[in-house]
Amino acid sequence: MCGIIGYIGNSQISEKNFNSARDLIYHRGPNWGDTKIYKKLNQYIYFGHRRLSIIDITKSSNQPFEFKNLSLIFNGEIYNYIELRGLLQKKGYKFFTSGDTEVLIKSIHCWGKKVFNYLDGMWSFACINKTNGDILISRDRFGEKPLYYSMTNDGFYFSSDIRVIQCLAEKQFKKNIKKLASSVVTGYRSSHKNLSETYYENIHQLSGSN
Repeated sequence: MCGIIGYIGNSQISEKNFNSARDLIYHRGPNWGDTKIYKKLNQYIYFGHRRLSIIDITKSSNQPFEFKNLSLIFNGEIYNYIELRGLLQKKGYKFFTSGDTEVLIKSIHCWGKKVFNYLDGMWSFACINKTNGDILISRDRFGEKPLYYSMTNDGFYFSSDIRVIQCLAEKQFKKNIKKLASSVVTGYRSSHKNLSETYYENIHQLSGSN
């Protein structure tokens, strides 16, 4: 299952506080948890991950996972990772794990934003280019893996769980009365008509990648 958490902003966050927020999703990834902090220009970038070991149970696939100038946090499964690994090996990439995390980060390194033409699976991930500070954040086409985000005056927060954003931002988000009312009046399924909305104002769901 796994879970991811991130922050991008001008202000530093206590690493202890960040890790406390990260560990709210311990149940999503009890096998490993770690945090990486990067700084590019005036921006602080925090990447956190909770891991449930499935495909490669060794620590070599722990995240955040780094390769050259990239760092990745990833929740999900790339179904065609074996085929992609074969394509990348033909291009000269070497592999040191048996998991799909290494395949994903090297696919991003190889194809950039065109990587979605190659991916088959379910995922939510964030990948930073440590050289220029560019960040690629994505959710799978059908939204099988959760990914919530919020933009506040303090920065940009994202996570697999809304509670993590509330904890990390250290603020109470107002209830989204419109969405709550719609669910009560027209039923739960109506809540899926606007997939970007959640039951909290200013906390949104990332739409799926095309």
